[in-house]
Amino acid sequence: MVVQNELRTAMEASREDLIEVLAQYQAVPVVDDGQEVSSLLGGRTNTEFKLEEPGGVETTDRQTRQEVLEHLGVEDEQDLEPVQEEIKNHQAWGEKV
Repeated sequence: MVVQNELRTAMEASREDLIEVLAQYQAVPVVDDGQEVSSLLGGRTNTEFKLEEPGGVETTDRQTRQEVLEHLGVEDEQDLEPVQEEIKNHQAWGEKV
């Protein structure tokens, strides 16, 4: 289970440290199909993301999750795959699972 304090410390250090912490816990950003948030203008919906760990668990609060996604440069679904691959291919993958 990823620890929010570790995420915050990693974000303060560097993007590479953040990728490493996420890899250690196998926490990968994915689209949250259960959440669609309507924008205030025109009824469009914005895509929501979550950090999913093994077993579909999410342990981060909304604010931390948003900060992680911003730090990783994830703004829409097209940004997900390269970030997911970077996390999954990191040498630390699964060290703390």
